[in-house]
Formats: sequence, structure tokens, C-alpha cells
Amino acid sequence: MKALWALLLLPLLAFMPRQNATWDHWLQQLQNWTAQEIAAPRVLLHLSQPFYASGDTLRFAAHNLQTASSTPEQISGLLQVEFRAVRLQDSRNYQFTLKEGVAQGAIPLADSLPAGEYELVAYTAGMPQGGVGQKVRILGPVQPEMADAKTLGLSTLQVSAFPEGGHLVAGVEGTLAVEALGDAAGLTGKVLDPANKTLATFKTDAAGKALLKLSPTVAQSLKVQVQNAQGQLAVATIPVLAAGIGLQVNTSNPSEVRVNLQPNLEWSKAAGNQEVLVAFITANGPVQSQKVNLAGGGPREITFIRGEASTGSAQVVVMNSAGQVEAARTFYARGISPALVHVRTDRQRYGRREKVTLTLTATNTAGAPMATHLSVAVQNAPMAASPEVLDWELRKMPVSYSLQNPNTEPTGRTAVEPSAGAGQGKKGIVVDIAGKPMAGATVMFMGEEEAGTIILNAQPDGSFVLQDPAFTSNSRLIYDVLQLGKRVEGARVQWQHAGSLQKVSGFKGPLVLTHQEKLYLQQAAQRKLFSRAFPGLRAGQTNANSLPTPLEQESIGAADRTFDLTKYVAFKNVEEVIKEVLPITNLINTPKGKEPRIFSLDLNTTFKEHPLYLVNGYPTFNTQWVLQLPGNQLEKVSLYYSTARLRRIGQMARNGVISITTLNKDLHPDAFKDDRTFFWDGLAPAFPFKAPVYEMTAQERIPDFRPLLYWAPSLTTDAKGQAVLTFYTSDDTGNFVIEVNGLTSSGQVIRQTHPLQVAAAL
Repeated sequence: MKALWALLLLPLLAFMPRQNATWDHWLQQLQNWTAQEIAAPRVLLHLSQPFYASGDTLRFAAHNLQTASSTPEQISGLLQVEFRAVRLQDSRNYQFTLKEGVAQGAIPLADSLPAGEYELVAYTAGMPQGGVGQKVRILGPVQPEMADAKTLGLSTLQVSAFPEGGHLVAGVEGTLAVEALGDAAGLTGKVLDPANKTLATFKTDAAGKALLKLSPTVAQSLKVQVQNAQGQLAVATIPVLAAGIGLQVNTSNPSEVRVNLQPNLEWSKAAGNQEVLVAFITANGPVQSQKVNLAGGGPREITFIRGEASTGSAQVVVMNSAGQVEAARTFYARGISPALVHVRTDRQRYGRREKVTLTLTATNTAGAPMATHLSVAVQNAPMAASPEVLDWELRKMPVSYSLQNPNTEPTGRTAVEPSAGAGQGKKGIVVDIAGKPMAGATVMFMGEEEAGTIILNAQPDGSFVLQDPAFTSNSRLIYDVLQLGKRVEGARVQWQHAGSLQKVSGFKGPLVLTHQEKLYLQQAAQRKLFSRAFPGLRAGQTNANSLPTPLEQESIGAADRTFDLTKYVAFKNVEEVIKEVLPITNLINTPKGKEPRIFSLDLNTTFKEHPLYLVNGYPTFNTQWVLQLPGNQLEKVSLYYSTARLRRIGQMARNGVISITTLNKDLHPDAFKDDRTFFWDGLAPAFPFKAPVYEMTAQERIPDFRPLLYWAPSLTTDAKGQAVLTFYTSDDTGNFVIEVNGLTSSGQVIRQTHPLQVAAAL
């Protein structure tokens, strides 16, 4: 899915208030959380295509934004980009140069890259760990026989449905989004009750999507059923709540958001207090809220004024008086942008292989020219991501919440841990014998089974977060509370947990190709059949299929500590080196065997996982292989643990680095003999987009069915606010879309599309 600017601007809610918390307290938490998210640096990504075949070049434009203002950040010089795959050997790590807050990149994809959903993650050294991720669909290797559409066969038909607000409610009209994958264009479908009575019918569009309204009468699960012309049948089950509130959001007016609430009779009977709180949350503005009394039933409509809020994702959350979320909806909200881009072509229609002159003019609403950075993609119309598509992707992301009560541990040094969900830390507060929070207290945790010791300093309110998996995975741990270096008698830890948010995924399992994706593979196969007519390799092909390259010393900088092992009596292996030589590094027992853990002096904690290993500069995560490297082959070993040095390497070094140099410099990744050695490409070379130029000369009749006619990742408008570019159409005919994305110097996101028609003959 390309250009999901909205998803990058608003991380979904990941916390909930304590039970019995007041709405004011909850709103304050929400406002504080939103302010922190707004202040966090972020990167906007724009991909050249919504999907790629193995062997393609993945192209992108990235805008690095300052905190709070969302204006281009021009201090960072490098953008770290990770292409993440399930198999480590398919992952790649790059650096791209940032100029005036903008980076453009091209990542060659290996011809053998398996089909699947991958992730592109971008971040700078100043961003918190995690970065900004965007999913990328890779359709798999292109085989010449795919030129015949019959060889692609039928894709497995799948269907999923997403009720607006997160659920359907008995007796209330609701909106249901249906999406089918596979050979799903123009499907007929219906919604059936448990008695197989048809409640509603629908037909999917060319992308396999449909939107319909229906009113379930009873609290029984419904079936959404679709069938294609080939006879394939797919069914999805949708539950219906017996008591609940229906939610519908209307964003047709960009200056406001209208919210319609409809409780059903059972909810009205069961609810003691029929007042609810409705919150409207955006990524670039304060949280707005209104209290609504639903007594007496009947629909209630409220309006939130967006004002000058920019385009992006937003969320409406409805909470009852008990602090429970009744409904939630994430959506794409178009803003009233002070920046406009006017797109003009020199003609209305074009023939095959004809020159197109495109003029872009950026202005404010008063018509005055504006300087801005733009990226331009010209592609087949079905591949373009319209705002409706962006809103659809957000519609597919309903959320569910859970509430958990605080768990107060008894006084004493031994504490039974509350359970922690995957990827969550344990939140706690240090209190004295009277139960008052201890500002600035120190808590020393001692884990079992060689987990070591971790020291945490409490915040002014006595709070802390314990995140190290060596402790969060144990069933028990021991702690001491210290203040001014002395143990405090009677002090204890009170554990708390925030509620968790779970995303509801649409489809699981192997990648299911859509009709458009199969057509893309067919055309790619046709191009491959004639590839002999083109001299040389594609730009980046050699790089994509080459062996891993080592990290150069100048690219990662000096280590925090380096030890010359030639000055020691030869050790048995690296495991013994870690035990005898390396400071702040321990070996712990794990289900996978012994693994090193490095202590971070900056963070005053032990890193969560084993470090990254560099063997003669080659990155690997093969712990057991590294630990058994013979000691008589070792020249030196270096440690990287400071935050500044690890950020220079990137997220793969987030748990520290042990760099090993062997006496035999020819040691190669082939010797690793596993799939945990991966690519680190360093500062990526530029692979410019190259499109054919068809002048009035004899033309080679090699078929040209480029789905991407043109790609310009970084255009800057002149003093008149204009940028002019030219490109040529291909042999393909039909409707194309010129898509323009950009960011003004004031941080306003720009998005504009313009149709382009290519006819077989004029």
C-alpha cells in the first residue's frame, strides 16, 4: 500500500486508563500522550508503487520532519532504512543522504526474493528506536511462463469484513466494509443470517471492495459470502452485539467531523448512567471531547470542528461512564490545506510512445507561488492510492481495548510479578511504608537463573518501567529499594499495567494475488522474455543478488572499548573471551543456549537481547557460531554500547555490538552456514529512474508495458512555484494517474492526482 501518510502521522492508541478513573483524568492522560506523539520525530514515506515483483527496484521519497512543527528537519544528514523480511538473509540495511530534510532512495530487490509482505522502516539517529514502518507487497520471482495468464492460475478467494465502530449492534443500522482477495473483481456477495436468509446483497469493485449498510435484528453471527465467476466461494463470520452503541463518522466536509451515535434498546436498559464521552483525536491538534446523554434512545449527532488541521489519520473513541470503550473508528481526514498543487498536461489525450509535458504549480489558497518539495509518480490507474483507498486501509484497522486493575504487591523484598504481554514493560511505582510515592528512589532488581541485576531510578512521581526480557519473562524476581545509597525498610513496589490494544488483521497466511497483481506479473514476464535485447544489467541488479558486504570501520566509527587479543594467552573460544576479558558483558542461559548481554551505561540497564556480531565487518546474529570461534584465530574484539555509537550503526545494533577481527581476514559469510548472516549495504548508491525516450527516429519494437511510466522522487518548485518535467507513454493504453505528493516548508502535506489517458490510436 503506497503513500499511507495517514498511518505514519498517528500511531494508534496503546493505553487505557485505570478502572474507575474519571473522564477528566482519562482525557488528561490522552492529551499528554498525544502531545508526546506529536513531539516525536517522524518520517513520511512515499513509495513509487503499491506492490513490486522480485527483481524490481523499490523506489521511495522520504521527508524527515522536525518535532512538533512537522516542518522539514534539516540537521540530520543520514536516513537509516531497513528492508525487513521474515528470513534474515532477505533483509537489507541502508543509509541514504538527507538534503534539506528530504531523501530519495532506490532499493534493488533480489530476483529470488520470496513472495510476501515485507516492511520498510525509516529513522534517523535522533529518532527513538522503532522508526516509521510501511508494509510492502512483494509478488515473488518472475518466471517467463507467467507471460501466459493461464499459468498463474486462480488465486485462493478470501473475504473479510470490517464493521464501522468495531462491531455491529442488534437493531441498529451499521456500515460494513467488505474486502475480497484473489480473483475478486466484480464479485456478487450477500450477507446471511443464521437461517441463511439474505439480509443484504452487494457487488465488489475492481479492487474487490464493497461498502454496504445493514440492520441486523438479533444478536447472532452473520455470514458474509462472496462467489466469483470461476465458482470459488469464500465466507467470513461477523458477530452482532446484543447491547451496544452504533457509530458512524461523516467526513465529507473537510472543516468538520460529524459523529452519529445510536444505542440500541438493550444497551439503554442495561446502562445505569447513559452518558458517554466522545473524543476526537488527531496527530496534529489538541484532543477534542464532548459528553453526550443517550437517555431515551434515538440517534445523537455531534460535530467536531477541525479548523486548520492538516490531512491525516484521526480517531473517534466513545467511552461509557465505567471507563469502557463502546466504539472506536480510525479514518482518513482531509484537511483544508493552505497549499495547492495544480497539475497541467500539454494535451488531453496521448498515443503510444508519445511525449508528455507536465507542469506543476504550487500555490497557497490566495494563488501566490510557494516553494515546496514534490514527488511525482505516473502509473496505471488501478495501482494508484486514492484518498478513498487510504481511508479504506484505516477502516480495516478496528481496535479492541481491555482494562486491568492495579496489582499491589505485599510488603517485602520478594515480589510475585504481574503478567506482562508480549512487547510490554511492567509499570510500577515505588512507595514507602506509608504508601507514599518515593521520588528519585533507586530499585535494584535481581533476577533468577543468571539473569543478572538491573538498576532503575524512579521518576519524581515514583514511577518506573521494567522492560528487560530477562526479568519480564521470569515468574519471580527479588528487589531492594534504595535511597541515598541506603536500603529503605518497608518500601515496596506497586505494579500497574496499562490496557493493551490489538489490531484486527484482515488476512493471514500466504500472499494472495489480486487480479491487478497477476496482470503485473504477466507483463513483467513478457518484458523478461525480451530482456536479451537490452544490453547490460538493470541498475542495481548485481547489488541485489550479491553476497553480503562487510561494514567499513569509517562507516560505523570507533568502538567504545577494543581489546588486542594477541597480547593474551590464546583463549579456547569467543565464549571464554567474553567471560574473561569483556567488561559489562555477561553470558546468560536461554532456551537457545548461552547468549551474551551487554550492560548500557547510558541507559543504566542491560540490553534486552543478544548483541549484533560483526566478524571481520560481516554482520550476523548467529550467536552459537560466534561463541565457538576458536580463540587461536582471534586478533581483537571490540565493544559498542554507548547510545551515540549504536545510533550511527542503526536499529540492528540496538542491543549493542561485539565486533571480532580474526587473523584470517578471508573468513567469509559462506562459512557461517546458516541464515542469520545478513546484508548491510551502508551508504546506498543512487539508482536513477531510467525510462525510454522515444524520439522521431527508428524505434526498437521491444514491447514496453511499464506500469510505472515516470518517477521523480525529489522536485523543487522555482520562484514561480513551478516545476516542468517530461516523459513518454508506453505501449500500454487506458487510464493512468499522475500522483503528486509533497511537503511545504511550513509542514503542510500536499497530495494531488490528475488523470492521464493513453489511446491506441488518435
